Parts: sequence; structure tokens; C-alpha cells
Amino acid sequence: MPSILVAIADADLSESVVGILELEGYRASECDPLALHDVENHHLLIYEVDMLLYVHKPPPDIADTPVIFLASLKQEDLNRYFDNIQFENLLVKPFAIEALLDSIQSLLY
Repeated sequence: MPSILVAIADADLSESVVGILELEGYRASECDPLALHDVENHHLLIYEVDMLLYVHKPPPDIADTPVIFLASLKQEDLNRYFDNIQFENLLVKPFAIEALLDSIQSLLY
């Protein structure tokens, strides 16, 4: 089963997402979104963009790993902060778990 790295700052949300992914049969682990590590050993990254707004950092360059971005802002609002970077596979919070699982399915299979 694919391995998914969850990088969400909110500990409760991160734990919930990992738990749901495990119930769905995925191998899931957590890490701090500002201290990504071991990304290359996972099939997919779920990454919260919001924390980057506070530290004024661009999103990480993750060349070969598919990413689902989570944000509390829509794409057009994120453009003001990130110089028009296109966040493909963006889910705006609050999001339905079905939307997350559908995004995972479309990226992995």
C-alpha cells in the first residue's frame, strides 16, 4: 500500500488525517510542515501551505513526489503571497474527507 507523509501544523487535524488514511489502508506518517524530511521515501505528500505565510517562505521544491496542498485561502488569494505559484491539487479548508481521498486516488492510481 502507498505511503503518505502528512505535514500539517495543527496536531489534531494531522492526527485525524493520519488516522483516516490508516483506516483506508494507507501507510501514513506525520512531520512538521516547516521541517520536511524523508519525503523521497513516500508516494505522496499532504502539505499545509498556511504555515508558510507566517514565516514568509516559498513552498518546498519537491521534484518527484505528488503533493496535495491544504490551505485556508483560495488559489487567487495565495497568489498574492507566493508570486503566482500554481498549487495543483489544492484543497481549501475546511475540506470534505471524501475530497481528500478522491485527490489521493487520482494522484496515486
